[in-house]
Amino acid sequence: MTPAQPTIILPLDGSDLSNQARDLAVAIASRANARLTLVTAPEVYGLDMAWYTGAAPEATLPMVPITELMAEARRAAADFLAAQQAALEPQGLTVSTVVIDDMPARAIVQAAEDEEAWLIVMATHGRGGLTRWALGSVADKVLQTAAAPVLVVRAGTRHITPDFDQILVPLDGSRLAEAVLPSVTRLATAFGSLVTLAFVSQEARLGMETAKMTEAQQREVERMAAYLAEQVERLRAAGVTAESEMLAGENPAEVLLHRVGRGDIDLVALTTHGRGGLSRWAYGSVADRLIRHADSPTLILRSQASHA
Repeated sequence: MTPAQPTIILPLDGSDLSNQARDLAVAIASRANARLTLVTAPEVYGLDMAWYTGAAPEATLPMVPITELMAEARRAAADFLAAQQAALEPQGLTVSTVVIDDMPARAIVQAAEDEEAWLIVMATHGRGGLTRWALGSVADKVLQTAAAPVLVVRAGTRHITPDFDQILVPLDGSRLAEAVLPSVTRLATAFGSLVTLAFVSQEARLGMETAKMTEAQQREVERMAAYLAEQVERLRAAGVTAESEMLAGENPAEVLLHRVGRGDIDLVALTTHGRGGLSRWAYGSVADRLIRHADSPTLILRSQASHA
């Protein structure tokens, strides 16, 4: 592995949903000259083993030793990834596989750390349990602990395309929000994307005429417009096609969801504190709403992460 070929971590569990994330990861790897590391955990780590450990000593059915169960589960996981690798490599991709003996979320984060991954691409149900991995909770745990950006594909997302023609990046003027821009730049460069930087103004209410704003409100809107213009110029200097939009409304999450709902946004990218409210946008809750309800995939970077 060389710095010119960054690593994408792709967790797989055999479900149709994780296959959807696989297709998107393949498109990114192809366009960004990245290598794929396929990750899974043996099935026993996603199952409730109380039936086994709680079995009565006088049980009439013979119990398979736990070591045999673990070994067979690991062999099955390795065979599954090997089949996936064999299907992907003819597409010209560099693919490796990793089976980690741990709970799925920890396995994914550990693989990303070991590989110094640029990106994790994974699926989530968006509401909780689904398939043996309970994909909602796994994705939540990965988002809370991974240092690398996580591109989330939610079940039921209506707008999923392998071409990121337009990427929406919500900004609020903070360094926190800007932290996702290096990752966005890399994706936009690979896909030739238009990056739209958006600010949701709680001062410029929908339908409010500028003449009706207070002087302080006008100054704030002008300040943020200048800030967005500055960020746009920085992206353009890096060779990225960029523009800005000033959106208006009380609730940033709902305004952004409405904007994504127009149908021209292929990816939403933002930073989150990962624990809830931070800054006036309460970025944790905004990210959570977008992950669970946006009509396109979301790219999430925890504020503690330094990866680009």
